[in-house]
Amino acid sequence: MFDVLVYLYENYWRPDACPDQEQLTRKLASVGFESDEIQEALRWLDGMANASEAYVGEQGADTLRVYTPQEQEHLGEESIGFISFLESAGVLPPPMREMVIDRASAISGSPLDLEDL
Repeated sequence: MFDVLVYLYENYWRPDACPDQEQLTRKLASVGFESDEIQEALRWLDGMANASEAYVGEQGADTLRVYTPQEQEHLGEESIGFISFLESAGVLPPPMREMVIDRASAISGSPLDLEDL
């Protein structure tokens, strides 16, 4: 899935440059990506679009994030520490933090590798 996402970012970094989903699926398959990888990446991107609408402006700058036991297990200490570092450095505002956590939770495997985060 990550290879597909990187390919999409490198080739279609502007949303208006990206073809419709059916054409994009064909193009990705012709480049050599497997069908299940393509579908997983496209579902992940759809989730990101939904998450971006859900979390924008929902939290203030001085909010405290408490991770659920499921989030702690899935993300792992390293990923949570990295998210906290980015937040404390002012690079990751709370609404974006929630989107990162949401999209990281959509990735299979526990704990999540820091590299995958």
